[in-house]
Amino acid sequence: MSADTINICLAADDNYAVCMGITILSVLKNASKEDELAFYILENQISAKRKAEIESLKKFREFNIFWIPLNPSDFKQCKVTRRGLTLTTYARFLIPDTIPCSKVLYLDCDILARGSLSPLFNTDLGDKLVGGVIDIGIGPKYYKKHLGERVNHYLNAGVLLINNDLWRKYSIREWLFDYSGDNSSRLKYNDQDAINYVCAGRKHILPYEWNVMDAFYYPDLIERGSSREDIIRAALAPKIRHCKPFKKNYFGPDKEEYRLLMAESPWKDLIPQDDSGIKLYILCLWNYFKVHNFFFLKKKFWQRVKALGLLAIIGNK
Repeated sequence: MSADTINICLAADDNYAVCMGITILSVLKNASKEDELAFYILENQISAKRKAEIESLKKFREFNIFWIPLNPSDFKQCKVTRRGLTLTTYARFLIPDTIPCSKVLYLDCDILARGSLSPLFNTDLGDKLVGGVIDIGIGPKYYKKHLGERVNHYLNAGVLLINNDLWRKYSIREWLFDYSGDNSSRLKYNDQDAINYVCAGRKHILPYEWNVMDAFYYPDLIERGSSREDIIRAALAPKIRHCKPFKKNYFGPDKEEYRLLMAESPWKDLIPQDDSGIKLYILCLWNYFKVHNFFFLKKKFWQRVKALGLLAIIGNK
């Protein structure tokens, strides 16, 4: 590998291996001709079958891949407080000590690349510990209360450009695990909260288009951002989409693009079969109600429906 290699890290167990494979495929198919790609997989007992399927993606484009087994004992002091997450979510804390590069781009497994990641990877972090996009869905009301006044910007941890050299120099891994162990039972966003707390004051804010979440399409949340025009521009032309079209009854933006990618992959038989008719609406409304009680009384709900349509809102949970 050359000094120009784009070093990308993902973390998953066997349950998320297929989603991770689609993320990798999206990177491969949108890479520029000059991009040299290396994937480092922090894996928690991914099966040989899934590994072979992911390796088979080399038929689309050549790349290097390294499988790095996780040790569950590394996470013994951590807890998970959010539904759907496992302790594997803390794997990103280990990146600088397990990947011998000066800089690594970390991606969650629900990422859809829309172009070459070279401009993102080549961002100069300077003396910053990490680069990321502001999470417009999580405002100061939450992070000031739970993380304190030291946190002035809150990044989404689904796309992180990590300064490995500085993490190693300042023992950031130990600080993250200590903070998580002491506070994880009261933190809603677990590892993401820890990264925002520990790296406070040393975060590089990336342009919105490098991590466009579903929240970017919600009119009430767009107004939270420091630049409404920048958020809208990113939503219209994202370079990275952070979304979950692998879920049944998902109707957010980019669903069709994601599932067409699945159709080309070794996992075409796993494309979700959405419900239809009245059953679809009943199931989606019920699942949404379990998370957002009395949502129909809230102005922001109807603003979102007007902007995106009912299914795009209630089908994303």
